[in-house]
Amino acid sequence: MRTLAFAVAVAALAAACSGDSPSGNSPDSGTACTMAIYDPCATEHDCGTGTTCRTFSDTTPAIEVCSQPCSASSPCPADSTGAAGTCDATLNLCRPAKANACTPAL
Repeated sequence: MRTLAFAVAVAALAAACSGDSPSGNSPDSGTACTMAIYDPCATEHDCGTGTTCRTFSDTTPAIEVCSQPCSASSPCPADSTGAAGTCDATLNLCRPAKANACTPAL
């Protein structure tokens, strides 16, 4: 009986942070986020490998997106507006002008 309870507990913990792609959809965006750079996020689990969930409060309105490290030799990719993201000099993270139009998992 204890072995079964332990197995259930381990399975529950594994499912809680599985790293699966977000599954949320909304009528506004029409798509689920894919954990890509500049996707909206609420936690680090909403972002893929090599990216981190970061709030940029110096934009209007503030945005919380998956971002990646940047430097002079590693520039930021284009955002959903088509313009290259800005490398935030303080954080050394890419900041888009606008988040991708998708819905993160809740």
